[in-house]
Amino acid sequence: MRVNFYTLDFKKKIFLCLFLVVFAMVGLDVVLYVFAESRTSKTNFVDNKISKAEHFKINSEKQKDIVFVGSSRTFNHISTNIFKENNIGIYNFGVSGNFIGDYPFIVNAIKKVGAKEVVVSIRVSDLFKDYIERDVKIYTTDELMANFGTNKITFLKTLPDYLASLHLFLRYSEAIYNRVIMTYGKFTPKTATNVNNFSVENFFNIEANSDCELINTSEVNSNFTKDKKIIVAKCSNGDNILFANTIPRENYGKVIELKELNLNTLKYMQNYIIDPLVKNGMKVIILLEPMFDGMRLQYSINEIISAIKNAKIVDLTNLKFGDEELSDWEHLNYLGRKRYSEFLVELYLNGGL
Repeated sequence: MRVNFYTLDFKKKIFLCLFLVVFAMVGLDVVLYVFAESRTSKTNFVDNKISKAEHFKINSEKQKDIVFVGSSRTFNHISTNIFKENNIGIYNFGVSGNFIGDYPFIVNAIKKVGAKEVVVSIRVSDLFKDYIERDVKIYTTDELMANFGTNKITFLKTLPDYLASLHLFLRYSEAIYNRVIMTYGKFTPKTATNVNNFSVENFFNIEANSDCELINTSEVNSNFTKDKKIIVAKCSNGDNILFANTIPRENYGKVIELKELNLNTLKYMQNYIIDPLVKNGMKVIILLEPMFDGMRLQYSINEIISAIKNAKIVDLTNLKFGDEELSDWEHLNYLGRKRYSEFLVELYLNGGL
């Protein structure tokens, strides 16, 4: 009898522990849900596609001329106000860490609000690899069903990731980490810096060199900038601006030949990104975005144009930028962002976008 009693007691303890873990997870999700709701408004957002979808909706009283969809290379490179100065209404739906696999949710968010034109920015190399190789930041039912319709094996492989993403802590873990680092940095002793370097403490005026209303500024570490850091300025209109100077690029002269377009990626893009927008009366542009690391890519643009239907292909892969216009090897700084946005405005007004 004593054995049974202790066995039962042990089982109760295990059950209690599991109950407390589940209770804590649910409680944490409730707190994070309230946090996300409170952090998303007309002038604020969290850098993920869920929050930006709500921010887009709130800021779309009038249908936008263009919605730019992309990764951090859209988020940090598109200036809403430069387009606005030319009477072009846009929304910057760039989200850090988002790639092709993340876009079905964004497409459905745009469909609900509407837009005249949607520009989806990708690297040309993304068309030659399976979209699932890049992690999806937040799985929603939109991505899950797109995986199911594209490839059943991919669907089964990503099902656990979808179930895990239902826990809001995993969705917002990166934002929480960045917030902790930012808060911790406020208590770190500051050292004097040269005025030629970008730093919150020196004489370079971040606000004066930003073309938007700033929510906040923060610093992140980087091994590809001269100061080993990047100043990030977050804008209330959905933009982001980077202030840094890149180290010299080392890949000049390197050539990579891209062969065999990936059929999974093409199917996913066509059926769950391009066609749903076109069916809702929107023009779709697939923008092959500039590369900044110095490498030269060889590929057949005619092959790409033939493979993608119902969308215009605009190839800017070889658009050149100087070192002074780069934040790092992946992103433009505030100077490059300005020139890139002005270039896109001119392209749009001339019918090329």
